Amino acid sequence: MWRKIRAAVAGAGPRPRIPVDAKPVCCLVHVFYPEIWPELAAHIKHLGDAPFEIHVNVVNHVATENFIATIRGDFPDATIRVSPNRGRDIGGFFALLEGVDFSRHDLFCLLHTKRSPHMIGFGGRNWRRSLLKAILGSERQAAINIDAMLKDPGIGVIGAKKHRSQRIFANRELYDRFLDQLGIEGAARDCEFVAGTMMLVRSGILETMFRAFRDLDFEPGDDLSLKGHLDGQIAHAMERIIGSIVRAKGLRFHWR
Repeated sequence: MWRKIRAAVAGAGPRPRIPVDAKPVCCLVHVFYPEIWPELAAHIKHLGDAPFEIHVNVVNHVATENFIATIRGDFPDATIRVSPNRGRDIGGFFALLEGVDFSRHDLFCLLHTKRSPHMIGFGGRNWRRSLLKAILGSERQAAINIDAMLKDPGIGVIGAKKHRSQRIFANRELYDRFLDQLGIEGAARDCEFVAGTMMLVRSGILETMFRAFRDLDFEPGDDLSLKGHLDGQIAHAMERIIGSIVRAKGLRFHWR
């Protein structure tokens, strides 16, 4: 009962009004599991009156006419791209960024149909939902987050505190190589990232990563075992260097 009361209090209060002349938030959505799309769509709609654009990448083996029509039904103006299953969610985001004008946006929202089938019980579902709740859990939460980033230029990323991680695991070699390529030194090389890669992030951070690595040959995923997907791919190193780019630019994480 007390948990419900605390939740009600947390959701109370006025919702910030996002200026109508603010640059639109650019939502990048990667879809591998189409059955999770309705949940993502419901959270995207929490952007409410905030100006936004939506770009959806659909992995080719699930890109049926019916599913594309479903996306159009939710967001008639969405830009939809179909691409091979390469590079996991990061590869999908990169595919979308090929067609995005960074100068049109101050903020990006990264979303994907995270399911994590290797996790027992409802672990994967709970992980996805806590990532979503922190950034787009309600219209009020979404507005608070966008308002905070518009008013405080020192915030580089907003993400779920529950999924703040500093673990590099089997990604050290790629992680160090990518940071060397970016010329990042000192304390900015320390690892800090949103485990699950769903967040609000400043345009300049994403642009820096994309411009430096847009020609990377991401690994194909269709013939890879589940174990092979768990760690050590380019995408795993990429999600970790976002935090180093944040700090190299003199910015910080704001954890929810």
